[in-house]
Amino acid sequence: MGELEANVYPRDLFEYIEENVAEFNLSTENDKGDDLDGGTGDDILFGQGGDDILVGGAGNDLLVGGLGEDMLTGGADADTFIWTEADLTDSPETDTITDFSINEGDTIDLSDIFGDVTDQNEIDAILQNIEDSVQDNAGTSSITVEKDSKSVTIEFEGVSGSELINNLDTIVNLNDT
Repeated sequence: MGELEANVYPRDLFEYIEENVAEFNLSTENDKGDDLDGGTGDDILFGQGGDDILVGGAGNDLLVGGLGEDMLTGGADADTFIWTEADLTDSPETDTITDFSINEGDTIDLSDIFGDVTDQNEIDAILQNIEDSVQDNAGTSSITVEKDSKSVTIEFEGVSGSELINNLDTIVNLNDT
């Protein structure tokens, strides 16, 4: 990714893409598995459809797998793994984060899915549902994100279920407020 103008941040670019999706050719006719490597710097990697492999590398990266069963590796620094409402399906898919690090400040952004929820009781209920979905399998854990009978499962390699539960309120972003 080239150098950004002053006061333009990777999150701004992602929001622009999200708000102006019609300007981009997002045909699903040729959805295939993408293999994207961000290298150094703060990158935005957007896999779209297909079973993608996204590697952020060094820097504070934004990774959006899209539809399909994706393999996401943020790399060094504080990365944001983003799921949108379009990622939720009737037949759940599983995306895998290979290097999620609470200590580095990695986060899960679900604000596109739950951004319309502002009532604290509803937010607490969503977090409780996510907490209740935590599965722990010998060094790998997962959560299931559900809304309107659709879902996606997110698997965390090298993160225990108790680590997820104990840090859920700091690693999961449900809205932009």
